[in-house]
Amino acid sequence: MGIVLDIKMITYIAIPAVLVTLTYNALVRYVIRFEYSKGLTGIDIHKPSKPRIPSTSGPILIPTLLVTIITLYVISKVIRGYELMVLAIYLMPPLISGLIGLVDDLVTLDAKTKTFLPIISALPIVLTGLYYPRPYVPFIGTLRLTIIYPLAILLAYSVGTNGLNMIDTHNGIVPSVTLIAASFSLPLIARNVVTGKTSVAALYLAVVVIVIALNQLIYNMYPARIFNGDSGSFILGALLVSLTILGRVEFFMITALMPLIINGFQIITSIGGLRERREIVKRPTVIKGEYIEGSCDLKAPTTLAQLITLKNPLTECELVITEILLFILTGVLALITMLLTS
Repeated sequence: MGIVLDIKMITYIAIPAVLVTLTYNALVRYVIRFEYSKGLTGIDIHKPSKPRIPSTSGPILIPTLLVTIITLYVISKVIRGYELMVLAIYLMPPLISGLIGLVDDLVTLDAKTKTFLPIISALPIVLTGLYYPRPYVPFIGTLRLTIIYPLAILLAYSVGTNGLNMIDTHNGIVPSVTLIAASFSLPLIARNVVTGKTSVAALYLAVVVIVIALNQLIYNMYPARIFNGDSGSFILGALLVSLTILGRVEFFMITALMPLIINGFQIITSIGGLRERREIVKRPTVIKGEYIEGSCDLKAPTTLAQLITLKNPLTECELVITEILLFILTGVLALITMLLTS
């Protein structure tokens, strides 16, 4: 029986992972060529040559999620695989978030609409009731949040999508952060599955998030061959939120992503509220040849990249590595805290 269960688990992990990889790689080169041909490009301002790069990954990631969700749904109906059905439902918020982001990539939504519209992404989870409203907090214990938790889910998708989008300033940051957070959460999710605190579907979702982030990183890492766009960062942000809820790793994820949360808070407070990035005239960093230096202009938004380069200018590659190391540090600290206190 144990061997059968092992084979079943491996199969359930392999199906979405293979689907994601095959669909993504079948589309990526075509989408890159298509965006070049239609002028859907943006200037990579941090490169001395200022190359034009395809501006959004939504046309790759959205079909990838759609194919995966439909296939998982069909398979779950045929073999009565409840875990695959749960996985399909938890992939729906990233799909909805991606569609919202793609609209913004193409027509530009105002800041408030863009901030609050991702709330509707949470509806598949809230309406199905596939969540457990008892998050664990170190040194306090398990909280009972029957009423507050579904409201927190709505807010989480808005914060997660926009927060990751706000930190999407340099090549490879967004998929790297997603990969780091998902990878470090894996031991905690596995433990929650073994102890019966969550469905094994959480483990499958963790693998899906890691595989999507890896595929995206290959094409978005320095030097990027395609930008994430709002659609790409919204999808990856929503994937992390879905993983947080299903895996029951709320405290871990908040702690691991603290630099992202602080970055978003700093931006909003420094510019006096919600602003679309195209409305922000002053840049937080200044480009001097190959180096990026934090701006001292008080009217510029305060960002993580600005603070890192304020005293010591860095190349884009050095800045990206510094930010990645910061997220690895917070991820390790969050993981150690959870392992020692729960």
